[in-house]
Amino acid sequence: MSSTNLNALLSEFYKAVGFPDFVEQEDHYYCFTVDDTLLLELKFHPDNNVLDFFLQLGFIHPDREDEIIVEILDANVLWRGSGGVTLGQDSATGMVTLSYQENIEYMSYQRFAQILETVVSSAEYWAARVAGKNQVSTDSDLPERSTTSDRQWIKS
Repeated sequence: MSSTNLNALLSEFYKAVGFPDFVEQEDHYYCFTVDDTLLLELKFHPDNNVLDFFLQLGFIHPDREDEIIVEILDANVLWRGSGGVTLGQDSATGMVTLSYQENIEYMSYQRFAQILETVVSSAEYWAARVAGKNQVSTDSDLPERSTTSDRQWIKS
């Protein structure tokens, strides 16, 4: 399959954020720093037109591991506290991760921007939660799927 739509989506994204012109990578792997704190990795699979979104969120302090793991498991149930992304913990390293995957063959830039907003907002929330910087007080504090954004790169 072709990576034509990926190239179009990333070209528009590069323009929206003010990056230099987009250059396609042979391995279809792209990496971006978000607010100097998170690393967003994108990996395209041309055989099925699927784009993976992936971030590492940090390590849970051992004193809080049981509490946070239960919250992560609960958030993944029908994605009710994850905004539609999947949260996990790598059993080999202990790293908490966030991932999302979608077919992009016919994806519009608006949809791509919505996914980016959801992925990044959820990552910011859960990275802070893993680090112990926030507390869940109500269900309304949990990430939801985004349909709008104040981020500059969404407004292209």
